[in-house]
Amino acid sequence: MTARAVVVGRRTDQPPPPPAGAVVVALDDPGRSLSRHHVSVVIGADGGVWVTDLGSGNGTTLVSTTGEVTELEAHTPVRVRVGSLLSIGDHAATVVRRRPDAPTHGEA
Repeated sequence: MTARAVVVGRRTDQPPPPPAGAVVVALDDPGRSLSRHHVSVVIGADGGVWVTDLGSGNGTTLVSTTGEVTELEAHTPVRVRVGSLLSIGDHAATVVRRRPDAPTHGEA
């Protein structure tokens, strides 16, 4: 099922929880609002984006494009639509779709 997986949190010095083979991304978090391994973001083989709160202390919130706010239940994957806002601790990210050949932010 998993095409690509990323685990986001504030620590990279410990083995990540499933999904196996996930890339771990540590965010600078001076306020310690993130858990060591806070959330998993998986891009499925069908291109769908799935987010799972990994039992974090401060939880994960999803705001849909229609403004609906959902507190994610720990260890329960939720499909996220393009344009949704993902809030983890003091951090937030908007889900966007990018062509594989398109430059990333900051590239020429």
